[in-house]
Amino acid sequence: MALKGVVGAVYENESAPIYENVALLFDWTLSVEYKKEYTYGPELHAIPIGWHVKARAYWTVKNISKGQFFFRLFIGKGNDKRCLAGQVEMPVLKKTKDINESEILLEGISQIKQEG
Repeated sequence: MALKGVVGAVYENESAPIYENVALLFDWTLSVEYKKEYTYGPELHAIPIGWHVKARAYWTVKNISKGQFFFRLFIGKGNDKRCLAGQVEMPVLKKTKDINESEILLEGISQIKQEG
């Protein structure tokens, strides 16, 4: 299963206001890996076992070392602040003057929740 969006943001802590991001993610895809398993009764169910976010481009205010960060993937339009949020393992990101059109992969750590 995959969800797609236009803009996401990365934060150093979970409670940071929207405007205190350290990186922006562009053209993102959130993918959930799952296995099919019988839970109760004869019906087969999809059980989530992991997830990741892939962004086709990014922009960052500073060099970011590999480590754990928080993200928000915005799913609303205009001023709508609804988003999906969680914690990820970030790769190394280099600061550039312009948007860096390199694809990056963020590995999910915690559960994903909806905010806003």
